[in-house]
Amino acid sequence: MVLLQNGTQIDMEMQVAYFDYWNARVLFYLGKTFTGQLKKGDSYEELKKCVHVSILDFIHFTDDDVCCRRISFCDEKTGKKYTDLMEIQILELKKLPQKMQDEEEIILWMRFFGGKSREEFEDMAKTNEYIGIAYEELQKLSADELKRLDYEAREKAVRDYNSQMRSALRRGARGKLKEQTRKKLEKGMNIDAIAEILEEDTDTIQELADEIEKEKTSSQKKTGEGISGE
Repeated sequence: MVLLQNGTQIDMEMQVAYFDYWNARVLFYLGKTFTGQLKKGDSYEELKKCVHVSILDFIHFTDDDVCCRRISFCDEKTGKKYTDLMEIQILELKKLPQKMQDEEEIILWMRFFGGKSREEFEDMAKTNEYIGIAYEELQKLSADELKRLDYEAREKAVRDYNSQMRSALRRGARGKLKEQTRKKLEKGMNIDAIAEILEEDTDTIQELADEIEKEKTSSQKKTGEGISGE
Protein backbone atom coordinates (compact mmCIF):
# COMPACT_ATOMS: atom_id res chain seq x y z
CA MET A 1 0.00 0.00 0.00
CA VAL A 2 1.33 3.45 -0.99
CA LEU A 3 0.02 6.62 0.68
CA LEU A 4 0.59 9.85 -1.27
CA GLN A 5 0.91 13.26 0.36
CA ASN A 6 -2.58 14.27 -0.84
CA GLY A 7 -4.08 11.24 0.93
CA THR A 8 -4.51 9.06 -2.16
CA GLN A 9 -4.03 5.38 -1.39
CA ILE A 10 -2.55 3.10 -4.04
CA ASP A 11 -2.77 -0.66 -3.61
CA MET A 12 -0.39 -2.46 -5.98
CA GLU A 13 -0.54 -6.19 -6.70
CA MET A 14 1.59 -8.37 -8.94
CA GLN A 15 0.09 -11.63 -10.19
CA VAL A 16 2.10 -14.13 -12.22
CA ALA A 17 -0.31 -17.01 -12.82
CA TYR A 18 -3.78 -16.67 -14.32
CA PHE A 19 -6.38 -15.91 -11.65
CA ASP A 20 -10.10 -16.60 -12.09
CA TYR A 21 -12.48 -13.82 -11.06
CA TRP A 22 -9.68 -11.24 -10.95
CA ASN A 23 -12.22 -8.45 -11.61
CA ALA A 24 -14.27 -9.42 -8.57
CA ARG A 25 -11.16 -9.73 -6.42
CA VAL A 26 -9.93 -6.28 -7.42
CA LEU A 27 -13.32 -4.68 -6.69
CA PHE A 28 -13.48 -6.44 -3.32
CA TYR A 29 -10.11 -5.12 -2.12
CA LEU A 30 -10.57 -1.68 -3.66
CA GLY A 31 -13.91 -1.41 -1.87
CA LYS A 32 -12.35 -2.46 1.44
CA THR A 33 -9.57 0.10 1.03
CA PHE A 34 -12.07 2.85 0.24
CA THR A 35 -14.54 2.14 3.06
CA GLY A 36 -11.74 1.40 5.52
CA GLN A 37 -10.76 5.08 5.53
CA LEU A 38 -13.71 6.10 7.68
CA LYS A 39 -14.09 5.43 11.35
CA LYS A 40 -17.36 5.72 13.25
CA GLY A 41 -18.64 9.29 13.09
CA ASP A 42 -16.31 10.42 10.27
CA SER A 43 -17.72 12.53 7.45
CA TYR A 44 -17.87 11.31 3.85
CA GLU A 45 -15.92 14.39 2.81
CA GLU A 46 -12.86 12.85 4.44
CA LEU A 47 -12.77 10.06 1.85
CA LYS A 48 -9.70 10.21 -0.38
CA LYS A 49 -9.02 8.66 -3.75
CA CYS A 50 -8.16 4.95 -3.80
CA VAL A 51 -6.41 3.25 -6.71
CA HIS A 52 -5.86 -0.45 -7.30
CA VAL A 53 -3.00 -1.28 -9.67
CA SER A 54 -2.93 -4.80 -11.10
CA ILE A 55 0.42 -5.79 -12.62
CA LEU A 56 -0.36 -9.01 -14.48
CA ASP A 57 2.05 -11.41 -16.14
CA PHE A 58 -0.81 -12.98 -18.06
CA ILE A 59 -3.38 -11.72 -20.57
CA HIS A 60 -6.55 -10.61 -18.83
CA PHE A 61 -8.37 -8.86 -21.68
CA THR A 62 -8.23 -11.19 -24.67
CA ASP A 63 -10.13 -8.99 -27.17
CA ASP A 64 -7.42 -6.40 -27.78
CA ASP A 65 -3.69 -5.71 -27.54
CA VAL A 66 -3.92 -2.73 -25.15
CA CYS A 67 -1.28 -3.34 -22.49
CA CYS A 68 -2.30 -0.72 -19.93
CA ARG A 69 -5.66 0.80 -19.12
CA ARG A 70 -7.27 3.07 -16.53
CA ILE A 71 -10.80 2.22 -15.42
CA SER A 72 -13.15 4.47 -13.43
CA PHE A 73 -16.86 5.04 -12.84
CA CYS A 74 -18.54 6.86 -15.73
CA ASP A 75 -21.95 7.46 -17.32
CA GLU A 76 -22.57 4.78 -19.97
CA LYS A 77 -24.43 7.20 -22.27
CA THR A 78 -22.25 10.29 -22.08
CA GLY A 79 -18.97 8.71 -21.05
CA LYS A 80 -18.62 11.47 -18.43
CA LYS A 81 -16.69 10.42 -15.35
CA TYR A 82 -18.95 9.99 -12.32
CA THR A 83 -16.21 10.24 -9.68
CA ASP A 84 -12.44 10.03 -9.45
CA LEU A 85 -12.49 8.65 -5.91
CA MET A 86 -12.04 5.04 -7.08
CA GLU A 87 -9.85 3.89 -9.94
CA ILE A 88 -8.46 0.64 -11.32
CA GLN A 89 -5.31 0.41 -13.39
CA ILE A 90 -4.48 -2.86 -15.14
CA LEU A 91 -1.06 -3.49 -16.67
CA GLU A 92 -0.71 -6.61 -18.81
CA LEU A 93 3.01 -7.35 -19.19
CA LYS A 94 2.44 -10.03 -21.84
CA LYS A 95 1.05 -7.35 -24.20
CA LEU A 96 4.05 -5.06 -24.12
CA PRO A 97 4.85 -3.91 -27.68
CA GLN A 98 8.29 -3.91 -29.28
CA LYS A 99 10.61 -1.28 -27.87
CA MET A 100 10.30 2.17 -29.37
CA GLN A 101 11.98 5.50 -28.81
CA ASP A 102 10.38 8.05 -26.48
CA GLU A 103 8.06 5.53 -24.83
CA GLU A 104 5.49 6.61 -22.23
CA GLU A 105 6.71 6.45 -18.65
CA ILE A 106 4.11 3.80 -17.77
CA ILE A 107 5.49 1.57 -20.54
CA LEU A 108 9.01 2.01 -19.17
CA TRP A 109 7.79 0.97 -15.73
CA MET A 110 6.05 -2.06 -17.20
CA ARG A 111 9.27 -3.13 -18.90
CA PHE A 112 11.02 -2.75 -15.55
CA PHE A 113 8.36 -4.83 -13.76
CA GLY A 114 8.67 -7.49 -16.45
CA GLY A 115 12.45 -7.72 -16.23
CA LYS A 116 13.83 -11.26 -16.14
CA SER A 117 17.56 -10.67 -15.65
CA ARG A 118 20.00 -8.29 -13.99
CA GLU A 119 20.98 -6.96 -17.42
CA GLU A 120 17.37 -6.02 -18.21
CA PHE A 121 16.97 -4.24 -14.87
CA GLU A 122 20.21 -2.34 -15.37
CA ASP A 123 19.19 -1.27 -18.89
CA MET A 124 15.80 -0.04 -17.70
CA ALA A 125 17.38 1.81 -14.76
CA LYS A 126 19.23 3.99 -17.27
CA THR A 127 16.05 5.09 -19.04
CA ASN A 128 14.40 6.96 -16.17
CA GLU A 129 15.61 8.67 -13.00
CA TYR A 130 12.90 7.17 -10.80
CA ILE A 131 13.30 3.69 -12.24
CA GLY A 132 17.01 4.05 -11.44
CA ILE A 133 16.12 4.83 -7.81
CA ALA A 134 13.74 1.85 -7.73
CA TYR A 135 16.50 -0.41 -9.05
CA GLU A 136 18.89 0.80 -6.34
CA GLU A 137 16.28 0.01 -3.68
CA LEU A 138 15.71 -3.40 -5.25
CA GLN A 139 19.43 -4.13 -5.02
CA LYS A 140 19.45 -3.09 -1.35
CA LEU A 141 16.48 -5.33 -0.60
CA SER A 142 18.15 -8.25 -2.36
CA ALA A 143 21.36 -7.70 -0.39
CA ASP A 144 19.41 -7.44 2.88
CA GLU A 145 17.55 -10.65 2.03
CA LEU A 146 20.84 -12.48 1.43
CA LYS A 147 22.16 -11.16 4.75
CA ARG A 148 18.99 -12.31 6.49
CA LEU A 149 19.19 -15.78 4.98
CA ASP A 150 22.88 -16.03 5.92
CA TYR A 151 22.09 -14.90 9.48
CA GLU A 152 19.24 -17.40 9.80
CA ALA A 153 21.49 -20.19 8.51
CA ARG A 154 24.12 -19.36 11.14
CA GLU A 155 21.49 -19.15 13.86
CA LYS A 156 20.09 -22.52 12.82
CA ALA A 157 23.56 -24.09 12.91
CA VAL A 158 24.15 -22.71 16.43
CA ARG A 159 20.74 -23.92 17.64
CA ASP A 160 21.30 -27.38 16.15
CA TYR A 161 24.75 -27.62 17.75
CA ASN A 162 23.51 -26.50 21.17
CA SER A 163 20.57 -28.88 20.96
CA GLN A 164 22.83 -31.80 20.06
CA MET A 165 25.23 -30.95 22.88
CA ARG A 166 22.43 -30.73 25.43
CA SER A 167 21.04 -34.01 24.16
CA ALA A 168 24.44 -35.67 24.44
CA LEU A 169 24.91 -34.32 27.97
CA ARG A 170 21.48 -35.61 28.97
CA ARG A 171 22.24 -39.03 27.51
CA GLY A 172 25.60 -39.09 29.29
CA ALA A 173 24.08 -38.05 32.62
CA ARG A 174 21.28 -40.59 32.24
CA GLY A 175 23.76 -43.32 31.34
CA LYS A 176 25.85 -42.56 34.43
CA LEU A 177 22.76 -42.53 36.67
CA LYS A 178 21.60 -45.80 35.14
CA GLU A 179 24.94 -47.49 35.86
CA GLN A 180 24.89 -46.26 39.47
CA THR A 181 21.35 -47.59 39.85
CA ARG A 182 22.38 -50.96 38.38
CA LYS A 183 25.21 -51.37 40.89
CA LYS A 184 23.02 -50.53 43.83
CA LEU A 185 20.28 -52.88 42.66
CA GLU A 186 22.87 -55.64 42.46
CA LYS A 187 23.66 -54.93 46.13
CA GLY A 188 20.02 -55.52 46.98
CA MET A 189 19.04 -51.92 47.69
CA ASN A 190 15.43 -50.89 47.11
CA ILE A 191 14.19 -48.05 44.92
CA ASP A 192 13.55 -45.57 47.74
CA ALA A 193 16.99 -46.05 49.22
CA ILE A 194 18.70 -45.67 45.84
CA ALA A 195 16.70 -42.49 45.10
CA GLU A 196 17.72 -41.01 48.46
CA ILE A 197 21.42 -41.79 47.99
CA LEU A 198 21.55 -40.55 44.39
CA GLU A 199 19.34 -37.56 45.22
CA GLU A 200 16.86 -38.39 42.45
CA ASP A 201 13.09 -38.79 42.49
CA THR A 202 11.78 -42.33 42.88
CA ASP A 203 9.93 -42.26 39.54
CA THR A 204 13.20 -41.74 37.65
CA ILE A 205 14.97 -44.50 39.57
CA GLN A 206 12.00 -46.83 39.04
CA GLU A 207 12.06 -46.12 35.30
CA LEU A 208 15.78 -46.92 35.16
CA ALA A 209 15.27 -50.06 37.21
CA ASP A 210 12.57 -51.22 34.79
CA GLU A 211 14.92 -50.63 31.84
CA ILE A 212 17.68 -52.57 33.57
CA GLU A 213 15.30 -55.47 34.28
CA LYS A 214 14.16 -55.54 30.63
CA GLU A 215 17.77 -55.57 29.41
CA LYS A 216 18.57 -58.38 31.84
CA THR A 217 15.55 -60.42 30.70
CA SER A 218 16.39 -59.83 27.03
CA SER A 219 20.02 -60.86 27.59
CA GLN A 220 18.98 -64.04 29.40
CA LYS A 221 16.53 -64.89 26.62
CA LYS A 222 19.22 -64.51 23.96
CA THR A 223 21.61 -66.62 25.99
CA GLY A 224 18.97 -69.33 26.36
CA GLU A 225 18.26 -69.32 22.64
CA GLY A 226 21.95 -69.66 21.95
CA ILE A 227 22.30 -72.67 24.25
CA SER A 228 19.22 -74.41 22.79
CA GLY A 229 20.51 -73.76 19.29
CA GLU A 230 23.68 -75.64 20.04
